[in-house]
Amino acid sequence: MPYNKVFPLMGVGTFIGVEADRIENVAQRMAAVKNTVLKALELGYRHIDLALSYGNLPAIGAALQQAMKPKAESGLGISRDELWLTMKSDQYKPENIQSYLDTLGVEYIDTFMLHHPYTDHIFGSEQQLTNTWVAVTSLLGDKVKTVGVSNCYPGHLSRLVAVCDKHQLPKPFSNEVESNLLCPNDATIKFCRDNGIQVIAYSPLGYNMSSMILESETLVTIADSMDATPTQVALAWHMARGVAVIPKSIHTARLHENLAALTYVGDIDINKQGQLSTIAIDGMDAVTETAAAAKAHAESLVWVVAEPELDSEVDDENAQATRFKCG
Repeated sequence: MPYNKVFPLMGVGTFIGVEADRIENVAQRMAAVKNTVLKALELGYRHIDLALSYGNLPAIGAALQQAMKPKAESGLGISRDELWLTMKSDQYKPENIQSYLDTLGVEYIDTFMLHHPYTDHIFGSEQQLTNTWVAVTSLLGDKVKTVGVSNCYPGHLSRLVAVCDKHQLPKPFSNEVESNLLCPNDATIKFCRDNGIQVIAYSPLGYNMSSMILESETLVTIADSMDATPTQVALAWHMARGVAVIPKSIHTARLHENLAALTYVGDIDINKQGQLSTIAIDGMDAVTETAAAAKAHAESLVWVVAEPELDSEVDDENAQATRFKCG
């Protein structure tokens, strides 16, 4: 059945990364993550982006449990139905899902995503991809409401959509990829839009190259004309294109600034979008190493064509298969 819950375009990322890494004590680092999520929820964020590989699910679970307590019990009085939890992992057995739920202290995940599907193990053959997606979509139900992918580009997505069409499987609800004004990832966004897949942008401000974006004369001029900050305009630009964003920060002022970008989405007209598009650097494919690896895999993908056998593994060395290069 369709999931009719409204998907928030503004979310908060929980890969705190360098900011939290400066905190050497592990307990203090986890406390910083918990406090960040609590503060974000207090400010009004309702989409929380999670991943097993971030190593902080217990801290986030503690934040969620406190936030969902009544205000009379020092909570925020937020109901689970108000939240959208996106969980990314490459471990997708039912027992894995239950483990995530137990750690977070919730009964369901709004979206479960394959975190790093850009591998030959998954995309090496139609057989492998079909088996994987059958397993992932079989999770749909009371504990997982929608499923998606992360770090997938048109070379990956076209094959996944073809498998969905061939076997009448649900298409991914969302695809989380790097996108920012330096590397807008227009081709992927267009493919997703054409196929009804929601895009979520990670590193929406350019990660370690954010200064090239936020100090751009074009962006600063537009921000001044809108009485907004460059950060707010850069984030509003994504959302004006229908792309969700998950900026991250442990600093309350930045969390507040990022959330306020919602105010300016309606002011990013076609003219401003055109001006902002000039910030992109020709030939720059990615800012993060993860995005670079995913894009390179998509562009060099070798596809093994074989008749899928949903209940068994195919030995690719013995399969009669034809290989061709992804275009």
